[in-house]
Amino acid sequence: MAKQKQEEFRILTARQHVRERIGMYMGSSSKESIERFVLGEWKAVEYVPALTKMIDEILDNAIDEAIRTNFKKANKINVTVNEATNTITVNDNGRGIPHDKIHDEATNKKIQRPVAAWTRVNAGTSFDDERVTIGTNGVGSAATNFLSTSFQGKTWSGGNLLEVTCTDGGNTVNVKEKKRAGSGTEVSFTPDFSLFEVDSLQALCTLDLLEDRLISLSMSFPEIRFSLNNKRIVINDLKKYAGQYSEDTVIEKSDNLSFFFAPSEDGFRTTSYINGVNTRQGGIYVEHLVNNTIDELIVLVKRKHKIEVAKTTFKGGLTFVMFARNFVNPKFDSQTKERLTNSLSEVRAHLETCDIKDYNFLARKILNTPVIIDPIIEAQLAKKLAADKRAATMAQKKLRKVKVAKHIAANKDDATLKIVEGDSAMGFLLKVRDPNKVGAFPLRGVIMNTWDMKPADVLKNKELSELVAVLGLDINDPDSVDNMTYKHIATLTDADHDGIGHISPLLIAFFYKFWPRLLTEHRVKITRTPIMISTFKDRVEWFYTYEDASEFKTTNSNWKHRYIKGLGSLTEEEYDVIINQPRYDTVSVDDAGLFQMMFGKDSNLRKEFMFA
Repeated sequence: MAKQKQEEFRILTARQHVRERIGMYMGSSSKESIERFVLGEWKAVEYVPALTKMIDEILDNAIDEAIRTNFKKANKINVTVNEATNTITVNDNGRGIPHDKIHDEATNKKIQRPVAAWTRVNAGTSFDDERVTIGTNGVGSAATNFLSTSFQGKTWSGGNLLEVTCTDGGNTVNVKEKKRAGSGTEVSFTPDFSLFEVDSLQALCTLDLLEDRLISLSMSFPEIRFSLNNKRIVINDLKKYAGQYSEDTVIEKSDNLSFFFAPSEDGFRTTSYINGVNTRQGGIYVEHLVNNTIDELIVLVKRKHKIEVAKTTFKGGLTFVMFARNFVNPKFDSQTKERLTNSLSEVRAHLETCDIKDYNFLARKILNTPVIIDPIIEAQLAKKLAADKRAATMAQKKLRKVKVAKHIAANKDDATLKIVEGDSAMGFLLKVRDPNKVGAFPLRGVIMNTWDMKPADVLKNKELSELVAVLGLDINDPDSVDNMTYKHIATLTDADHDGIGHISPLLIAFFYKFWPRLLTEHRVKITRTPIMISTFKDRVEWFYTYEDASEFKTTNSNWKHRYIKGLGSLTEEEYDVIINQPRYDTVSVDDAGLFQMMFGKDSNLRKEFMFA
């Protein structure tokens, strides 16, 4: 029987634990490529999260000093990056760290406070539940030290300078104190690149990321003058900052909360800062503001544009950037602080301290900003069009199997399809037609107005779907007219308000909407049918308008006049004339706007047009 391997039981020092579990304290030690905002541009950058966090931890301490002094001290912070030596230095003009001694529980000895701050975890002053400072756990400075080949902290207090110099990840600590005038605190460190997946600061977007970080901090803390390599950061105004993201933004700002909406071309993008901490993954605060604004926007867009836009579609077209200040006791998902985890009630408590307009007001501002709203509306219309197209395609496929019983086919492709009004009109037509020249399809009555209908909904109508099948057309393809089974289409209706005034124009609109070439190529015709036929001995006159008929009847009383009530009242011989010696009005359309007028909701407009 194999002997079970004995697992090693270890007790790690704080230093060892930080170095062996970097991700727990500082984030990933691997090089990552991530898309994020840098200097207002959304782009892919290469960075090591843990290295970035090491710098942030030292910066955060300087900012916390400024907050504790109400920005009377530590209101000048400079970050220096020496890429030749891979050294980062952060200095401030704060009060310095007091040099008093405190009890170290680990060694049961008293050590000076700066030594504790820089070499001990769980040491500091940021444990108050009412804090608005950045630091939370008293880990950061010491962790930065443990992950560095060299670390030096200088701090002035009471006319004395205390220098703490560490090497080998804090394994060696040297403390010196001397009389020297000065103020503030300065920390320099060189990362131990043996712990990371890069070998230098130059291998990353260090300077760009640092500049972006300092700009965001200047937005969060405009009272502080930040500098990078002794060059002052000048962007600390929200309008100027938002201008990096877009020329047109929707801005709201107050003492404790500022934010803006900008367009996004590729999904929802957000970055937020809580008391200066970059919560890159947002959290309940961001979700609350964005979702409530979108809820109002959905209602406004539906009312104005008559379309329903999904919340995800709205969100996908937005960029949201937020700066929250003086947020009491912020809580984060981890030591890396990428997501705020405070409750909604805590968020609302902070919002009560902010002079921010209601969500309807914000939604209206977005609605009136074309650069933001127009792409969202267009995206929704595109989705709707795609869905309609898919539905129409499925409906079109079903037509291939449709057999239209009432269709009387012509024998040749260059024939004309007569679309007749009712089954009763088919009798004589079948007797007199030339099968090589004329096919026939009967309508059951007045057809629907298809002008504002989706293709899929049109094909739900049995009569129109059969007509499409008979003609061999594809409702999704305007150029399917090239393969149409007939050369021409001719309506054949009664010469009354239903026939000429309603059925014919609705058919014309149907063909024009989906296959406009049928009209531009003059392949759609209206068969003229008589209103009155007059006879005198062997003479016959046909009249196609009420005006002409009335005038002739008045001046020719000796003629026999017969009003034609419909196609059913024609004789076979008269039907023969209409079919084989047709008088056509060829439909030609130059103005699509005319169709919009004709085939809107007012049917009287199209009747007046047709009879004119």
